[in-house]
Amino acid sequence: MISFQTKEQAKEFLDTDCGMEPHSGGRWYSPSGYYYLGHNEYCRPDYQPRKYEDGWGIHVRYYHYAGAIGVPEDGRVDPSDWLIPDNSMVRPEQIHY
Repeated sequence: MISFQTKEQAKEFLDTDCGMEPHSGGRWYSPSGYYYLGHNEYCRPDYQPRKYEDGWGIHVRYYHYAGAIGVPEDGRVDPSDWLIPDNSMVRPEQIHY
């Protein structure tokens, strides 16, 4: 898991490195640009910096229809999963579950 020392570092990561757009007064971030909804997903996910025991991390909230099976769970996301072999960043909307 990637952790950050401050909330500002986590927000900068979402804003600059991931290219996300803040909304809800800057409390949540969403992927900018095109986003292709997954199966049973009705809205793009929201990301939020949150304080964890080992520092600041990124929490994700997914939006799926009730009763959907096999969908990802809300919770802490590991942004290192967004890296591709040459260590360049993959934007979250390019990830397919």
